Amino acid sequence: MIIRDLLKQTDNRRCINCNSLGPQYVCTTFWTFVCTNCSGVHREFTHRVKSVSMAKFNEEEITSLQAGGNE
Repeated sequence: MIIRDLLKQTDNRRCINCNSLGPQYVCTTFWTFVCTNCSGVHREFTHRVKSVSMAKFNEEEITSLQAGGNE
């Protein structure tokens, strides 16, 4: 899966917000990978968050995430 491949990139292996290992969510407001705890904080601010393992990503979302990410 393309999203899991993006998670293997060095910058994407850690949450963009708290630097914890193994983020499992994508904040589609900023196109970054975030951990479970930070995904909850993003949701409190009404940011859209999707689970890497449970959600489906369309081609436009994948392209945006490839251009964004945690760099």
